Amino acid sequence: MADFTFRLRFRLPESTALNIEESSLDLSGAHHPSLSLVADQKETPIKEAKGLVLKGAGHPSMEAALSTGERLRDSLTLALAYCRIGADFGDRGGRGGFTHYGLRMLEESTGHKVLTDVHGLMAFETDPPPKLARLGEPTLVLGTPAEKFVRALALAAATGYRLTERERLSFLLFTTSFFERAPEARLLFLVMSVEALTDPQPRPPAVVAHVDTLMTLTRNAASLPMSERQSLLGSLNWLHQESIRQASRGLISSRIGGNTYDNMPGPDFFLRCYDLRSDVVHGAQPYPTRDQVGIAAANLEVLVANLIASCIDWAAA
Repeated sequence: MADFTFRLRFRLPESTALNIEESSLDLSGAHHPSLSLVADQKETPIKEAKGLVLKGAGHPSMEAALSTGERLRDSLTLALAYCRIGADFGDRGGRGGFTHYGLRMLEESTGHKVLTDVHGLMAFETDPPPKLARLGEPTLVLGTPAEKFVRALALAAATGYRLTERERLSFLLFTTSFFERAPEARLLFLVMSVEALTDPQPRPPAVVAHVDTLMTLTRNAASLPMSERQSLLGSLNWLHQESIRQASRGLISSRIGGNTYDNMPGPDFFLRCYDLRSDVVHGAQPYPTRDQVGIAAANLEVLVANLIASCIDWAAA
């Protein structure tokens, strides 16, 4: 009977690591009977590797292997967020690889089946194992204890929680912040990560009615050029829903409202970062200092990680 394996290759930022001495870690459990995490370079300890692979065998079909891989990618995402680590799953990068003819040439020269080593999720028949070919790829390291990561992944996998598209985008933006050196860029990506999770709700009926009145007055203001009226109407239309500030405050309050960051309640701290982001983007004077932005980004990184991971109760981890 055919057996298929999924393989998820991803990269950690330079500033983070999983403190695992071995080059391979068995993660098998109730969530998957044959699961392991390995460094993508043989004999390299996981704690020294930036390229890692999560793989699991024992699936009856290619489709089943890919489906399990997608589910466990979500579990891995949540576990990494809980450990305050970003990861690049290749979502926005090029996935270029060898052509069909190039792979055939490699197979003829090696005598083995050869597949492109995908940056992301792939699946293949387990036996015989294929050779994987990869085209060339283009500090301070904060380590996470192995035990913490293993418990977190097991708990996330046990829940079977599936990420929404908003949550996937939020984690992608969170991860991107780790690959930026400038504190201003890190702050912007982290603020966007929270914005991606927000879902502004309609304002109360009385407010909506008032906005409609203003739109009617603007629409009928013959003294204004049409271009100005259209511009104002576009801005007024946004007022039918609560602002990003209101929506983010409600989101953070409901999910991690009891946490403090830089000695401030979560919602208040995020709004301070949101204002600082506006000062950076719009060149406010005096311009925020590098230390101000850097300290805010460092604390906001913790808030965003907590927010993404908050869909699971981590008390047992």
